[in-house]
Amino acid sequence: MKKKRLTTLTVGMLLTTAAFCTVTASAEETPAETVVEESAEETAPEAEDSAAEQAEIQDIVLTVGGQELTIKNSAETAFVNATAEESVQKTDEAAEDDQTEEAPAAAPVFDVTLEEADGTAHIFAGIDPSSWQEPELVNEYGILYIRYAGGEAAEDIEEKELEEPVTVYTTTEVNIRKEPSIDGEKIRTASRGEELTLTGAAPQWLHVTFQDGDGYIFHAYLSEEKPVIETPAPQPVQPAQPAQPAQPAQPVQPVQPVQPVQPEQPVEPEQPVQPEQPAQPEPVVEISRQNFPDCDDPSHGYYDVRYSDGSVEYIEY
Repeated sequence: MKKKRLTTLTVGMLLTTAAFCTVTASAEETPAETVVEESAEETAPEAEDSAAEQAEIQDIVLTVGGQELTIKNSAETAFVNATAEESVQKTDEAAEDDQTEEAPAAAPVFDVTLEEADGTAHIFAGIDPSSWQEPELVNEYGILYIRYAGGEAAEDIEEKELEEPVTVYTTTEVNIRKEPSIDGEKIRTASRGEELTLTGAAPQWLHVTFQDGDGYIFHAYLSEEKPVIETPAPQPVQPAQPAQPAQPAQPVQPVQPVQPVQPEQPVEPEQPVQPEQPAQPEPVVEISRQNFPDCDDPSHGYYDVRYSDGSVEYIEY
């Protein structure tokens, strides 16, 4: 009897030990799997950040109407995708109503999208890239512009506030408006070279503040460099010449005896005196002329004219 009971106890102990080991092994494996899952979740954003950092800043190749267009990338931003899709400006029915035999259909325009590695999209809406010559992408105070020969296109974006204000100067006489639009109410006119504080940027317009308030100026007429306004230098005053001392009186010459009168010789006719020709001055010629039109009224502005003698003239029109 004792031998059988001892055998029974030994088997029970072995079963209990096996069950305990199984539970322990299961408890140790479960946290390990959880750690692996958490590690994978933490690694995914890091992988995306690494991919964005490794994206190279390259020129942009855009396909428009089956033709490739290369845009020089000077914006210091890397893009992973660039597309141009035709804009849907009217429904087919409205477009048919507009078309007549005398008025042909308008040329198509496109919406260009530049996409960064993190998914940020920059959209240029309603433009015609097929007519661009030597396009270049630039970043001006956080807003992207595609500039080409004869014009530019700004991305479709809301106004941005600058992190720090910037001191800027007007490059010409220009209007300050209440809204960032050519139709905005005119507040006043800023003179050329006036100092202003830049606080924000909207497409093609910059938000500035001045002593009496704030407003918007077309971005092409502001610069961080103060323009040089040339003024004629004053002529130095010549010092008065000292008075010359009086010359001593010459001694009186003795009177010469009168010579007998010689018979009169026939008088030769006098030759007319030829007038002295004045020296011809070197001609002053114009060497450059730059036009600065008013952004609100192209018929008003001024020409910056430079001549060969170094003089500068500003001609308003």
